[in-house]
Amino acid sequence: MHGCFATDARRAFVSPRMALAILMCAALYLLGTVSEIGSTDLLYLLDSAMNVGAFSYLLPLVAALPFSGSFLEDRKTGFVRLQLQRVTPKRYLTVRFFTVALSGAIATAMGMLVFLSVLPLLHPMATLPTNAEGIAVYPYMQDVVTAENWRGYYAFYACLQALSGMFWAGVALTLSTLVSQAQILYLSVVLLMEVLNRILFAVHCDSFTSLATGAVQATQRSQVLGQSSLIFLGLTMGCYGLFSVLGKRRLSHA
Repeated sequence: MHGCFATDARRAFVSPRMALAILMCAALYLLGTVSEIGSTDLLYLLDSAMNVGAFSYLLPLVAALPFSGSFLEDRKTGFVRLQLQRVTPKRYLTVRFFTVALSGAIATAMGMLVFLSVLPLLHPMATLPTNAEGIAVYPYMQDVVTAENWRGYYAFYACLQALSGMFWAGVALTLSTLVSQAQILYLSVVLLMEVLNRILFAVHCDSFTSLATGAVQATQRSQVLGQSSLIFLGLTMGCYGLFSVLGKRRLSHA
């Protein structure tokens, strides 16, 4: 299994698509703050970019881009037959799903951090609160803002973004067992998020976007992280189960 994971890891993490996904994520967030030119609050800009950015609906594409189309590519190129000469179908599918989920998590989390690093270029007047006078966007982060623990602040939201990216990468990989074109795969995952978010909004539940950005009703960070972890991890495991079943059927015809 180690050799299989090493091969997948090189393809997923040391690739132009991973770099493109990270830069795309940062660009989407930056575009989401263009309408806030003149704002002087970096915390507000981050929240605005994540929750009301004009292109936030494309974020599942960021998670899917690095490696979610690999199962489809392997089938088309015949590479999957070479892989199955070395490992069992179950091992191949398990390693592939784990690598894809990890690549989605890294792309979305790193994209947010790159966005933060270049944000001062677009908003040179924006600064972080000082002298413990800052007001957090959400009450459960107020103690972090008061303590000016900015590493902890950004790490918390990067963690939420990683959970979301892991989930959407898994969703895209599962969808790749049902489609035959990469373009359809990427379009499907974007449309699926929009449809699911609208359904959740209609039934007064937290949307996937809200769970990924901490925009939920809570008084403690542990509640926010726990809720997002439970939902995203649970659904990701569900995707793994479905991918295993559908993937084995696809491999039987490889």
